[in-house]
Amino acid sequence: MNRRTLVMVLAVMAAGFATVSTAEAGGGGGKTKPNAIYMVNAQAAAEPNQLVIWLPNSSTLATTGNYNQLYAAGAKYIAPGQTKKLFPNVASGSGQVYVFASQGFLAGTVVPGVNAQSPYTVKSGTNLGYTIAGTDGLATITPITP
Repeated sequence: MNRRTLVMVLAVMAAGFATVSTAEAGGGGGKTKPNAIYMVNAQAAAEPNQLVIWLPNSSTLATTGNYNQLYAAGAKYIAPGQTKKLFPNVASGSGQVYVFASQGFLAGTVVPGVNAQSPYTVKSGTNLGYTIAGTDGLATITPITP
């Protein structure tokens, strides 16, 4: 191979590496950050943990049944005084956030019913926040405004 061919091959390879590295340097490749729902449980320390679930409008929630069904649907606990990102990957769209009275959290016990609920609408790459207040049997949920 002569010197001219070798220099041309090396130049083409260098151009290829530069193109690949600048394309990868953007980081993200068009991906958006996932949406999240944060919860602040502002109830008194003496109150029990609250059970929270979010469901898009296309889903239905049985307000009777048992806690195992709620866990299977993605429900999570939040203790009084905690601030947590309970749901880190919420699909864009609208739905409801539900809080259940936590009386009798024994496996399989009957759910006493929805304690509080609030609608949500989340756009791509945004986060929502809610505050839980009141007492276990009379909880309230309010959106946190930025």
